[in-house]
Amino acid sequence: MKYLQLFFFIAVALAQCSSLYESSRIGRCVNTTSGEVAGHPSAKNPSVSEYLGIPFVQPPIGNLRFAPPQPYTGTGFINGTNFGYTCPKLFTDALSLIPVNFPNTHGNYTPSGISILSTFAQAGDEARNNEDCLTLNIWAKPQVGESKKAVMIWIYGGAFRDGSTSVPIYDGSTLVAEEDVIMVSINYRVNIFGFSGDATGPTSNYGMLDQRLAIEWVYDNIANFGGDPTRITLFGQSGGSCAIDYYSYAYPQNPIASSMIMQSGTIPSLSTLTASQAFEAWRNTSTTLGCGDSSYDPNAVMQCMRNPNLTTASILKIAHLYTWLPSIDNILVFPDYPARSAAGNVTTIPLLIGNTDNEAEVFASQTLMSGKPNQNWSLLTNQTFACPAAARANISASLGAKTWRYRYFGNFPNLQIQIGVDAGAFHIADVYSIFASWPTGPGIPAATPEEIELGRYMRGAWATFAKDSQKGLLTYQGLDCAVENDDEVILHCGWPNYIPGMKTLARLGYENQIVTNLDWSAVYDGTC
Repeated sequence: MKYLQLFFFIAVALAQCSSLYESSRIGRCVNTTSGEVAGHPSAKNPSVSEYLGIPFVQPPIGNLRFAPPQPYTGTGFINGTNFGYTCPKLFTDALSLIPVNFPNTHGNYTPSGISILSTFAQAGDEARNNEDCLTLNIWAKPQVGESKKAVMIWIYGGAFRDGSTSVPIYDGSTLVAEEDVIMVSINYRVNIFGFSGDATGPTSNYGMLDQRLAIEWVYDNIANFGGDPTRITLFGQSGGSCAIDYYSYAYPQNPIASSMIMQSGTIPSLSTLTASQAFEAWRNTSTTLGCGDSSYDPNAVMQCMRNPNLTTASILKIAHLYTWLPSIDNILVFPDYPARSAAGNVTTIPLLIGNTDNEAEVFASQTLMSGKPNQNWSLLTNQTFACPAAARANISASLGAKTWRYRYFGNFPNLQIQIGVDAGAFHIADVYSIFASWPTGPGIPAATPEEIELGRYMRGAWATFAKDSQKGLLTYQGLDCAVENDDEVILHCGWPNYIPGMKTLARLGYENQIVTNLDWSAVYDGTC
């Protein structure tokens, strides 16, 4: 009976696909190297086709646990109705620091703040953790607009500890509905599963290899969804932005992507481990799990760590004691980024880069739950986010790459975290605008008209850059601006290329304005 039901399902699916090949049909079936995938109308934006949970490599399980991802070719039917599994998350303080776990702190947070801190921890889908997690999602609207649309690949953050494409804030349907682009979001392995530190091969930065193979899959398949493989923009925030920065040095000659958007994250924003530091974490974890001995044969240890009786949960239980980050392998991660920059060993595709004005507030808000002492939060904002963004923008501009730089200032009632404390534009605040995924629920104010318009403005800017990364922003919502002899803040004009020392820093949402507002970068870089 079970086989009969399976046969019936496949027959229905194939029949469904046979009637859904019309290019104008929402959710039409699409042939890919992974198989034939059927989509559906997005619940949030029904005019957008949504394809969820498409595998892009072989499942990283069994002998592929703690191994480079392997290409996958499928011929079966893929029901793109649901997101794939979430890559296993590390049980760290950051993941547990959500108000629901600390009811005694609720009086300090607004209803918005409770939602924001839960989103920041990417909490809520832990039950869906599974090592077979390497899938991607596509939002497309082929029935209108360009026949070959610019493509935007989202790389989530999470400090390489956790993250998932299924977090509701990353829903790409509004961006696609409004801006005539295709959006793709990709899962990649994190923590010990993505950055194990083992010594069995030339690299243990498997999560970075996951990202590369996902980008290759998009390049090979996106034309069938109505996308243009020659116009692929990588964009990400926090750890996702750091990943893009690493990627730009790992593939200087063959990035596949035609442009990059980096939001609140560069290589210096998170530590890079040495090979010995990474191996020490691996060795301690594997030994505690009973996979090491005095001889410590790396291959024998790996065989033990891949034993199916060693569960995901048991590995994470020990792994949370250690730090898992990209480690130096001289293939994907390097020890000498300043020298590589000076030598031009980094891709020079166009770059849009920036940070929020008050990055640290979301971290400061967590101290109420962690019990850790307060610190100089403005120093954290500058040293971890603003100054590294300035340095990376300067590198790009000095190498002749088309470069734009922004600082986000949007500050709205529905994004206040602590009662009586002005949150300002904190880490991830800009993500809400990019995806129009603001907090909702009892006691949470609705997005203001200015906030909604600022979101539209930013989505338009990001998409304009993706469509024409060479010069699209120069005239975005205005005329090309001359900045050489201008002593005043420029309003109602396009974004000029970023030139260090010139008034070319775009202040987004400054005083909640919905215009291009330029200032001298030195105003904000004085402490760098």
